[in-house]
Amino acid sequence: YYPRLRKYARYFIRNAEEADDVVQEVFLQLWKDQKRLDPQQNIPSYTFTLLKNKCLDLLRRRVVEEKYLVQKAKKESEELYHISFTDG
Repeated sequence: YYPRLRKYARYFIRNAEEADDVVQEVFLQLWKDQKRLDPQQNIPSYTFTLLKNKCLDLLRRRVVEEKYLVQKAKKESEELYHISFTDG
């Protein structure tokens, strides 16, 4: 399943390294859940759902980080603007 999961994650996330990390997290989660999973269930479906949710989590985290960075940059530029015109 690895090639299909990787392709799906790369399409979803649009960043190869982050996508590979997410796929690795999925396999780690499957390993942790192996005793809880029923072999009669649709494991591929569960795996792709897990991948989709982890991709969405990453994308949400990106949005929060970008908002933080924009706010931080705005604050720093305002401080620099204030310093340059009040110290001169």
